[in-house]
Amino acid sequence: MKKNHNCFLLVLYCWLIGFPASAQEWEQTLLKGRICNQDGSPIPYATLSVVVSEEETLKETVADADGNYQLTVLTDRATVEGTMIAVKVAAEGCATYWQWHDLIYVPRNEDYNFTLFDAVSFKAGQRSTIALPVTPDPEAGAYYELSRFEPSHVNQLVKPTEPSHSRIFFQRVMTPQANRPYLFIPTHDLTIRLRDLDLSQTPELISLHDSVYFASSYYSSDLELPMSYRILLLDSTADCHYPTVEDKIVRVGALHGYLIIKNAHETAVNLSIVLEGDEQAPSGIKPAATATPEKAKSIFDLHGRRLTTPPAKGVYIENGRKKIK
Repeated sequence: MKKNHNCFLLVLYCWLIGFPASAQEWEQTLLKGRICNQDGSPIPYATLSVVVSEEETLKETVADADGNYQLTVLTDRATVEGTMIAVKVAAEGCATYWQWHDLIYVPRNEDYNFTLFDAVSFKAGQRSTIALPVTPDPEAGAYYELSRFEPSHVNQLVKPTEPSHSRIFFQRVMTPQANRPYLFIPTHDLTIRLRDLDLSQTPELISLHDSVYFASSYYSSDLELPMSYRILLLDSTADCHYPTVEDKIVRVGALHGYLIIKNAHETAVNLSIVLEGDEQAPSGIKPAATATPEKAKSIFDLHGRRLTTPPAKGVYIENGRKKIK
């Protein structure tokens, strides 16, 4: 058993670094594409690495001045459509693209392009998430931290007549801190240049009773968690979205956060986000107001005839009460 295990590791290592374990089973595959920023401009001399962990790199290449890269790996000949690799793409002044914990599918004979962010933009009034390695500007918008989680069975005990649903609460904070994720609603358009930030740090993971986690990162990635977990995006920004129809993969941009919900099958049907503490909101940020429709008026004269408007003079009945003009 140990011998077979060692043989498997040897084959895997040979595949990743480019040495054939068997001439009959493996062939060289050219991976190629372009590396650009979020605006589509090429990023020169970015580094693309094949990795097996966050610390260990097996093979890498450097893109040219136009952002084009090429990398040869060995793939199984039986895999006719493409290959699976774990990669890291990095460039100076950009947030790294990490994909070391999940494999990405790279099709053969087709370009595979990567996007690196050198800036992250937020639009005024748009619900977003944010995590920064520096203290956020408290005047830039409203910041909310994860505060508590009420599963559906708790709400049923409190209000048994209401439909069962789970609620996740966020509390408004007036002094946001560095390296912590927040739900964020900016007061004005905001762009953060990543070249000025130390992105080597690791933001804090906020946990509630080992059921809900508020995670974030200073790199961009495509995430896929086990079936017992669910990723919930709080952003309405283009940096964070579900790129597949099946919604199994979640794309999270740099400086953004997301919720991880354990035992997702218990909360996946009805889940609501509740923001608290908006009574502290400064000018420029107001809690969402719910308009109360004006009750339709019932107007009659003294003979019981319905009127569209009150008479110019005299006695009439409005909503069951006698009035005189």
